Amino acid sequence: MVAPSTVIESADERIGVIGAVTPWLPNISSPRNVVVSAVLPAVQAEADRLAADGVNKIVLVSHLQDVDEEVALVAELTGVDVVIAGGGDDLLANPGDTCRPDDEPVAPYPKWVADAAGAQVPVVTAPGGYRCIGKLVVTFDADGNVTAATGSSIGVALDREPDATVQTEVVEPLTSQVALVDSAEIGTSEVDLEGRKSVLRTQSTNIGSLMADALRVRGARLAPSFGVAPPQVAISNGGGLRNDSVIPAGAVSVGTTWDIAPFNNVLVTGTVSRATLAELLERALSGLPGASGQFPHVSGMTVVYDPEGTAQGIDRDGDCGLIEPSGSRLRSVTLDNGTQVVSDGEVVPGDPIALSTVDFLANGGDCYPLGDMTFTRLGVTYQQALADYIAEDLNGAISVERYPVDGGNRVSAIAAPETEASYISYVVQPGDTLSRLAWWYLGDPSRWPEVFELNRDHPQPYGRKLTNPDLILIGWTLLVPDSWDGGGCPC
Repeated sequence: MVAPSTVIESADERIGVIGAVTPWLPNISSPRNVVVSAVLPAVQAEADRLAADGVNKIVLVSHLQDVDEEVALVAELTGVDVVIAGGGDDLLANPGDTCRPDDEPVAPYPKWVADAAGAQVPVVTAPGGYRCIGKLVVTFDADGNVTAATGSSIGVALDREPDATVQTEVVEPLTSQVALVDSAEIGTSEVDLEGRKSVLRTQSTNIGSLMADALRVRGARLAPSFGVAPPQVAISNGGGLRNDSVIPAGAVSVGTTWDIAPFNNVLVTGTVSRATLAELLERALSGLPGASGQFPHVSGMTVVYDPEGTAQGIDRDGDCGLIEPSGSRLRSVTLDNGTQVVSDGEVVPGDPIALSTVDFLANGGDCYPLGDMTFTRLGVTYQQALADYIAEDLNGAISVERYPVDGGNRVSAIAAPETEASYISYVVQPGDTLSRLAWWYLGDPSRWPEVFELNRDHPQPYGRKLTNPDLILIGWTLLVPDSWDGGGCPC
């Protein structure tokens, strides 16, 4: 059991601290038999229990993937006074704060959110990478109500002298071993390899195609030894590729493959029906236009989807079960030999498909619908498959012809139909509001209802829709009039 909360006693005050993790934990990680309950009822029950025990200052420490999840949670909670959010990479900062000073913050530090009873709750978070630390000072009255909260996001310069013991016993031995791995060259690339998270999780890239090819080709080499059919296609999820950078053209080492593929994911192969493959791809595309780890990189086939189609609904607070809507984005799947598996959004009857992937996805990770199927483990990790593929199957040469930066557009969107009015698609950025968009594109922030009505119920990631004008999420795509003059926004 993981303790749901604890009570800290300080200066004769009792402070309750509740912990919460995303219910998607079993689907984005590998916690084995961990069961995660729905967040809202669990946190509310614990807050009520602490309050009944006389605790009137309650802090929630959560890891729900991005701060928008915490904001949505607070709006339905009562009794939680402060929220410290984790799991995302969101920058909250005030003018003059030193945490990533050149980046635009998502919101001030802290961000104030009204709970279900109308009480204002300060919410804080910080970017990853251990380069920033937050300072939050909260003032309570005698009854435990928050009366003020101030803070700042402070950059960590890392310019101090390192601890001598840690440096000699940890840093230097690890550095020398990493240097050995980095010096073991296995080939060269004549093209920059695109591996930034924001790109890998929204579109085809050459690193994604390289990994998918490695899973398929190495799977085909190993399959006969295990008595299974060689894979026809392969799928790698964007979330499993982790270098989060553009790798410059040049030498590729064993260390490069570890940067790309750091997890203990094992290459597996199995046979799936065409309907299952279509369902998998529909689900893998459901996070668009947002950047989601489930985005598919493929080998042995090409995939075409409609970005204006309805995203499949997934129960994010449960077991990844399918909920309405069922999704209508997937338009076609064509094998490299020309076989149509999906045409015009419909599965074409035919033989099942031999698929290679990694055990994380085969076990239902990222909500891929494979958890109840049988896969054979082929004895190598995806990192080893990638390294062997580059060194042996490509003879050490990653060419621009085979792996252009866009990965060959193996997963591509159909062109959006033209509309009578002149509109463009806009991806919501940190700090955006409908008023700000109305100012930019209509010249008047008070015309925000026009933007709202234009986008009301427009499909968004994970089956969501715009229904609340005060809640637009980073990464959503909105239609706006194509009339921006490049002016600024004073709002």
